[in-house]
Amino acid sequence: MSTCARELCAEPLGWVAATAHRRDSIVFGLLFCSVRCKNLEAEIRKQKKRRAEGKDLHTRRDREFRKKYGITLQDWEAMFDAQHGRCAICVIPLGGIKVCVDHDHDTGKVRGLLCNRCNQGLGYFSDDTSVLEGAISYLEASR
Repeated sequence: MSTCARELCAEPLGWVAATAHRRDSIVFGLLFCSVRCKNLEAEIRKQKKRRAEGKDLHTRRDREFRKKYGITLQDWEAMFDAQHGRCAICVIPLGGIKVCVDHDHDTGKVRGLLCNRCNQGLGYFSDDTSVLEGAISYLEASR
């Protein structure tokens, strides 16, 4: 007779084998002796996935920075520290918000770290200083 798919359980499938079509005893394409065993296995797999993502996050971010911007994660961290953890334009703290690596789209040179709003603002102005100066003049004239 077959036994439960969970490693630490040696229970026979019993009634489950007769009703294998029941969703509450099948997950990951495996057959479990009870809903309890199925839920335990699901939780174990979730925990393993979370641990793997945590270990891999550093490597994945480093690879992403190298590919997109030609910098390492250590370079990014040094830039963050040099800016005292603040946006290079509006100086708000970057902790807990989306941090953007600002770079020149023509040369690829990294300029600094920005909050998402400042990064989008530069994008809307196409990184054109004359347009930004015009916007500044406009705002000052309306005061």
